Amino acid sequence: SAVSYLNMLCVINGYEDNTIRPRALCTRAEAAKIIGDILSILLDHVLDDKNLNNKEILLDIAKKLIKDQ
Repeated sequence: SAVSYLNMLCVINGYEDNTIRPRALCTRAEAAKIIGDILSILLDHVLDDKNLNNKEILLDIAKKLIKDQ
């Protein structure tokens, strides 16, 4: 799932009890951190033409996240 993939990328680290709550509401600060981390990944890896596969994966994740809202 998108949440698992973002966890693998260390964008979403979960809570202190080692859980991830994909249906829980997040704070403005948590959302800002997630968005910032994703933008950082995009700038570091995805915009490189050699990483088109990663670009497609992240675009799919973004679509899934938007669809879940």
